[in-house]
This record gives sequence, structure tokens and C-alpha cells, in this order.
Amino acid sequence: MTTTDTIGEIPVAVRVHNAFGIVSFTVALIAAAIGLLNYLFGTYLAMLPPSAILQALIGAIFVFVWFMDLLALGLGIAGARDKTAKPLFSAIGIVVAGATILLTVTTLLGGISASH
Repeated sequence: MTTTDTIGEIPVAVRVHNAFGIVSFTVALIAAAIGLLNYLFGTYLAMLPPSAILQALIGAIFVFVWFMDLLALGLGIAGARDKTAKPLFSAIGIVVAGATILLTVTTLLGGISASH
């Protein structure tokens, strides 16, 4: 998206941030925060006696975080493909969402391998 500005009498195109990129960045940060809180809650629960309901709750929250990150990735890719807007928020949203997905998958795989 571009807007026009004038320098003297000459109109100049100004690139602005894309709404897809800003939403991607915001959703990715919220998902990362929820994932971090879920990880801390799971670490606290590891000190308590095992509870199947709480373990299922942690797994459901991880799945929710993955859906949020997939949404953030899609929005970030859509925002990055817009050549008329600045790609900064889109790129940061893609990186944060990808890192959150990678960290949650490795955490879950580490927990599964440690339990066997």
C-alpha cells in the first residue's frame, strides 16, 4: 500500500506498513507469550503428581498455539508478498511464528522421548 506525499510540487509515493504484516506480528507475539506461559505451567506441573486432565490441557493449549502460529505465518506471507508495502512486520511475524512452532515441537518431542 502506498500513499502519496509531496515534496514541493512533486508527488512522491510513500510505502506504509501492511495490515497483514501488523496482524501477523501481533498474533505471533500473542502465540509466543501463550506458549511461554504454557511451558512454564507445564514445568510447574512436573513437580506435582501426574494428572491426565492437566496434561491434556497443556497439549490442547499447544495445539491452539500452533493454529495461531499457522495463522500468523499465513498472514506474514501474504503481507510479505505485497510489493507496495514495507515488509518489516511481516518478516518479524514470520520469524517469531516459525520459532514458536519449532520450539513447541522440539519441547513436545523432548517430553515424549524422555517419558519412554
